[in-house]
Amino acid sequence: MRPRVGLFPLFLIVVLLLAFPAVAVANVPAGSASGDVLAADGPAVEAPVEFADEEEQPWTARFLAPAVLLLSVIAIGSSVLYYAVRIRGKYTVVR
Repeated sequence: MRPRVGLFPLFLIVVLLLAFPAVAVANVPAGSASGDVLAADGPAVEAPVEFADEEEQPWTARFLAPAVLLLSVIAIGSSVLYYAVRIRGKYTVVR
C-alpha cells in the first residue's frame, strides 16, 4: 500500500499553526485597523462588578435525573414481576 504523501504537508501545516498561534497575532502592525482602536482608547478602567441573580435551573436539570431513575425502577420492577408471573409460573420444580 502506497502512503499518502499529500496529507503529510497538510498535517505539518496544522501542527505548526497549533504550535505557534501567537506569531501570527503578534506581527500585526501598529497602524492597522485593530491597532488604531486599541491605541486611541487610553488606559483601561475597571467596570463595576454586577452580580447576576441566581437563575432557576431549567426543568431538564431538575426533573431529568429523577425521571430516568423512576423509569429504570419501573422497568426493573416490571421485568421481575413478568418473570415471577409468566415464566416462573409455567414450570414446577419436582423433587
